[in-house]
Amino acid sequence: MRPSRRRPAARLRRGPAGAARTHLFPDRSGLELERQSEIGHQWRASKLKYFLYRRALQQVFDYVQDWNRRTGKRVRCYIPSYSLLNYAHWRIVSPESSPGRLNGCDDYIAQVWTGTSRTPNLFRGKLKERTFETAFFEYGSMQNLVRSTGRTVWYLNDPIEDNPDHDWVDDRTNWESTLVALLLQPDVRQYWIAPWPERVFGGRYHKKGNPQEREPFPPAYAAELQTVFNTLNDLRQTRVRWDCGTEGLGILVSDSLMFQRGASAADPKCWHVEGVAGTPAIVLLHAANPPKTVTLAGQQLDDWSWNPDQRLIWIRFGNTSTPRELSIRF
Repeated sequence: MRPSRRRPAARLRRGPAGAARTHLFPDRSGLELERQSEIGHQWRASKLKYFLYRRALQQVFDYVQDWNRRTGKRVRCYIPSYSLLNYAHWRIVSPESSPGRLNGCDDYIAQVWTGTSRTPNLFRGKLKERTFETAFFEYGSMQNLVRSTGRTVWYLNDPIEDNPDHDWVDDRTNWESTLVALLLQPDVRQYWIAPWPERVFGGRYHKKGNPQEREPFPPAYAAELQTVFNTLNDLRQTRVRWDCGTEGLGILVSDSLMFQRGASAADPKCWHVEGVAGTPAIVLLHAANPPKTVTLAGQQLDDWSWNPDQRLIWIRFGNTSTPRELSIRF
């Protein structure tokens, strides 16, 4: 695989005070890792991962595009990605929205299912699983990711959790929660159902109330899945009307949400995305005022796509830093 262009290697040198500093890609942004607070160190390390991951993707896209030109083929590049909210919850760094601006990126696959959406979140001080609420914001954030790029996103709707220790009742209940959340995103009509059908139709999972006994696919659940799968194939609706309260509410998010994971593990508040899939957002959703996540593209306030349907934007800054001045032009 050939990179798109050469980059200088990282180098280690001694600073004036004798402290070791690692300077990485100085020709690009002067990004520097140095001894400092844990939060600042985590921020810069995460930003480095973000850049390296994005650069690796561009190299893959360049290779595929070059192969297409040489062979006359049309191989498309899809990016399967968890949502920004889930990556932040799980303390993972991903390029997330940035590949949408890379040459060669065709479409996204939103990997949202029970495994991501059952992640516990805080609501009015209580930490618990809220699969529907979390899935609603996860699917919404992935749809918003491509809205301004002209690309499309495919929604995953896997009826089985990755963890085999859950029973069929648990899988079915949580899948139905993600399905309802998915259907409340009418702008997306492409679905990836049952990526591993053999573990659904041929799987044997715990029987509810008896973890020692395993049972095959329940016929009632099988019938429901077959009906839903066929229905999802014909959901290209041109007229959609919301029956709800106030519309046009948005919650501003940025890829930098993944970088704010440097606080002490002893502080439980630092492990959850309170402002997005947390109390403010869930309050609005439960009050039938469904908010949408508005992605701040490229982490630059002057470089994002404003949706004229949004009438009110909720902005919440991290616990550790608030900008002295904020200016957004509409």
